[in-house]
Amino acid sequence: MNVLALLMIFLWVPETKQRTLEELDYIFAVPTRMHIRYQLKKALPWWIKRYVLMRKGPPLEPLYHFDSPAGRTGFDQIYAHERIRERNGSETRENATQASLPKRPDKSQAGHAGYSTMNF
Repeated sequence: MNVLALLMIFLWVPETKQRTLEELDYIFAVPTRMHIRYQLKKALPWWIKRYVLMRKGPPLEPLYHFDSPAGRTGFDQIYAHERIRERNGSETRENATQASLPKRPDKSQAGHAGYSTMNF
C-alpha cells in the first residue's frame, strides 16, 4: 500500500516547497499529463542514474521555467493563456468571479427600495 502511495505522489503531486503564490499558480496551470510525462521520462531516469548507479551527470532539466531568456517574467507566462481566452471572447476567472458575486446595496439607499433598516 505504501509503495502505491509513493508512486502516486511521485507521478501526480508537483514540488511546491519555497514557491511564491505566482509560481504556484504557474505550477498548477501545467497539465497533469505533462507533469507525469516529465516525471517518467526525465526525473525518474535522472534519479536512477544519480542515486542508484552513482553516476554524476548534468543536472536535471527543470519542468518549470519561471524566468525565460526572452525577458518574459513568470507572471507573464502564467497569464498568457488568459489573454488568449480574452481575445477569443471567452470568460476569464476574474470576470466569472465578479459576475457570480451578489450586488451589495448602496448605503445611501438603506431603508428605500426594499432595503430595510433595523431600529431598536
